[in-house]
Amino acid sequence: MAFELYPPTGCPSTATILGAYPPSGVLDARKPFPPATHSPLYGIGMPDDPATSTNEWSPVRLNLGTSGIPPHCFTLCETPPRAVPNWIASVMDDGTGWYTLTLGHGITPDAVTTIQYLGDGSFVSYIHHPANVDASSMANIQDLIQLINRINVVMGGGYVPPWEVDINYSMAVTVADMTELINILNGAGGYAPGWMNTPKPANVGCP
Repeated sequence: MAFELYPPTGCPSTATILGAYPPSGVLDARKPFPPATHSPLYGIGMPDDPATSTNEWSPVRLNLGTSGIPPHCFTLCETPPRAVPNWIASVMDDGTGWYTLTLGHGITPDAVTTIQYLGDGSFVSYIHHPANVDASSMANIQDLIQLINRINVVMGGGYVPPWEVDINYSMAVTVADMTELINILNGAGGYAPGWMNTPKPANVGCP
């Protein structure tokens, strides 16, 4: 009988995730793009996400403090499980302890996505809950009020992460983001049945 070694071969248990970009726990409130489908271009984990140019994310970067860790030492989990799960398409070691992970597609709407380093079990997690601007327990009309407040901060010269305000991926914060948020909540513009009063996804079954 064969037994799998833990940690897997080549994955030192002395290494751990020291930092991540985007930070672990981020909630992406932007629209699913295009509606109801996965795009190969947009969302956390994709190099062509418009937020790349603002240095917010894309793809995911993890700091393990040591170089030379092979790609099989990283694994991805989604909850709830999907018929066609996301995957880690590539891992690039930049030689300084940072690793760049590109996913098969942007993190899945209505799911928690975790990326784990198998050497010691450390992990980061990300949530995609469209319209949940304030990252509360539910997407609802309160998020429109929060979006207006955040737009006012941006217009006043302040900073708000684009995953909270750039709902339509335009790389600009405008009234169009409010319109898109209303569409997402109400199920208009191809977003049927809509995200109004949907609960924030919970991590059940992943690290």
